[in-house]
Amino acid sequence: MTPRCFFLALLLIGRIIAADIARAESSSVLELIAQWKVACDTGNAKTCGVLGCTYQIGTDVKQDYFQAVSYHRQACQGGFAKSCSFLGGMYANGEGVKQDFSQAAHLYRQACTGGDAWGCSHLGWMYDTSRGVRQDDLQAVDLYRQACDGGEATGCNNLGVMYKHGQGMSQSDTDALKYLAKACDLKLEEGCAAYAGLKRITSN
Repeated sequence: MTPRCFFLALLLIGRIIAADIARAESSSVLELIAQWKVACDTGNAKTCGVLGCTYQIGTDVKQDYFQAVSYHRQACQGGFAKSCSFLGGMYANGEGVKQDFSQAAHLYRQACTGGDAWGCSHLGWMYDTSRGVRQDDLQAVDLYRQACDGGEATGCNNLGVMYKHGQGMSQSDTDALKYLAKACDLKLEEGCAAYAGLKRITSN
């Protein structure tokens, strides 16, 4: 979860910094963070999410999971679905909060409903592995499919694996290869390896 938060922080912080530096080139990063806190407090949910990532991974500030949880929660409540996913990950990993898979599933569901493919993928994994929810292959398949349709590579990979084993749907090597190839196209090494392995088997 942290790498995705890192890249989001780079993307959004980059955009915010570009706008802020245009107004004040002499501002230090810490001064900019102070400005982001003001923006967050006035209802800018994305900026709250950037602050959550900033404290979660320790970008130009001391890493602080408790602050990260607070800002991600504020962003999630403000409608920034990605922070619902990040907060779900923190509950799943016990970062800054007591580990709670049920709460993680709730937050992943909120993120998925809000259009965040990563949240759909992780909620699918929770149904797949019975973490915080009752095991349900059909739900896992549906959520992996939503994630894959949204361009989330792990969702494509996991959907391909479920097709390969006939888990939650009729077994189909053709469909398995289709989704594993998509995961590979999305630069997931695991998907590339699984595709190559299944391709060798089905070609014999």
